[in-house]
Amino acid sequence: MKRALYRGLIRGFALSPIPSALRKFARRRGVRSVLYHHVGEESAFTRGIGVATPPEVFDAHIRRLSLDYEIVSLADVIGGRIPKRAMLVTFDDVYRSVLDNAAPILKARGIKPVFSIATSPVFDGDVLMDNLLSYAEEEESSALAATFGAALGTPASAIISRVLPALPPAERTRRRDSLAEKIGGSSREMGAQTGLYLKPPDLKTLADAGFDFGCHTKTHIHVGNLSADDMESEIAEPARQIADAAGKPVHVFSFPFGSARDCTPDFMDFMESSPPPHDIRRYLYTYGPINRDPDSRHIFRSSVGRMQANELAAELEAVSLLRTAYANLRGRRLS
Repeated sequence: MKRALYRGLIRGFALSPIPSALRKFARRRGVRSVLYHHVGEESAFTRGIGVATPPEVFDAHIRRLSLDYEIVSLADVIGGRIPKRAMLVTFDDVYRSVLDNAAPILKARGIKPVFSIATSPVFDGDVLMDNLLSYAEEEESSALAATFGAALGTPASAIISRVLPALPPAERTRRRDSLAEKIGGSSREMGAQTGLYLKPPDLKTLADAGFDFGCHTKTHIHVGNLSADDMESEIAEPARQIADAAGKPVHVFSFPFGSARDCTPDFMDFMESSPPPHDIRRYLYTYGPINRDPDSRHIFRSSVGRMQANELAAELEAVSLLRTAYANLRGRRLS
């Protein structure tokens, strides 16, 4: 219901003159940013979590964004070279479709995006919990319900939003492995079955195509309740693996599930410890207020993968203003 209302709001704004007027007259210098995940066709492993963007839609997005904004690189953002209509293109997770389908489109236009990687599928061959939940929702709903103590027919999105945030890493891994076994394989067998993920050499190929990289944790976990030891294994070590495989530094951390609530004091203490376990310069979220400060370390993005190109301005200009007003009312502002 909430998703349908949101889609209706976007479409309503898209049909009005408001987005075009806002895009024409806005003069803020903070960077706008869009987020994608899987640039490919749907499968049982993705349908339940809404991460797929058809390649032709992605191409239409990039053509539209290239007309409406000045697309910048991570180096531009870190270096403060941010024009008034700056746009940063980003990807999260670990989908090989970014290399196969998105990279050629971006390279043809000289666009240098940021790809924040969840490393367990790349370096260990494991299935991401989100993809496993999506598959179970469609193919093995009884196994999904039994593993998480949920009612039969509970969607993957409900498990992700209501159950996973409270699970510590060891319990989360145990449930992933248990669900995979109920379906009929191990985590690594299910990871191979998806056919979705990058391999270590692919990171260097992406780097050569102009991509920069971020850390998206090892297992795509909510980081708000991680211990310092968990943060070492879920954040610091994955960042080192990505840098070694790509041959370039990792300057970004992207929060799985995009919530600013996961940016806890314990998390920031770990990230700013001395000596730091990383070289993180920017933190990425989704669906937050407008990025007004060009020097802020915190960047809120719009997840636009399922929209049509003519809806982008509504999301990036009109709806973002509503989110900013709401965030200001709630006092939720990072700097």
